Amino acid sequence: MNWSLPAERYDEIRSTVADLIEDWGIAVYPFSIWSLLRKMGISTIPYSALPEEDRVSLVEKYPDALTVYPPDFNPRRTTIYYNDGIRDRDRIRFTLSHELGHLILMHPDSDEDIYEREADIFANYFLVPAPLIFEFSSIDYSVVSADFAVSYSCAMSACDRTAKRRHFGPSGHTEYEQRILNACTLEKGGGQLAPV
Repeated sequence: MNWSLPAERYDEIRSTVADLIEDWGIAVYPFSIWSLLRKMGISTIPYSALPEEDRVSLVEKYPDALTVYPPDFNPRRTTIYYNDGIRDRDRIRFTLSHELGHLILMHPDSDEDIYEREADIFANYFLVPAPLIFEFSSIDYSVVSADFAVSYSCAMSACDRTAKRRHFGPSGHTEYEQRILNACTLEKGGGQLAPV
């Protein structure tokens, strides 16, 4: 199955990430996705808070998370149920960012393969924006994983994307990359990352 997107769609998703960073005042990376979701009015409910029968059913059908949002994509009427039994904070941060991507990108049905791909692209770029790697980190999987508090696989994807961007993209920063640099910085290993 080919999940590649047109270059324009990648740029739209990345520009949407820049909008989100600016609109919600994300000034320091890494950041707490839980704090951001709460600030946006999105409810997050860990599977462990649910009755056992519901928890078992959700884990079976939605191993990582399930997002329930209204037709108008209003964050204040959105709930993300997530599997806190995973016990891997970096994976849960990615999952919550992925679910936020479905909402922000206004996906009408998150089960479509293309929407899953777009939400993955959103989450990866949101957690590890290329301009922050350029300016404050290194295109090295282990370094990016530590600097941005993401899994090794997320760091690999971000580094590969950033290396391609460096070699094949424009020589200067794009408009959305510059907006990200103007809005935030990297505080390696910093920030409140745990659920609050």
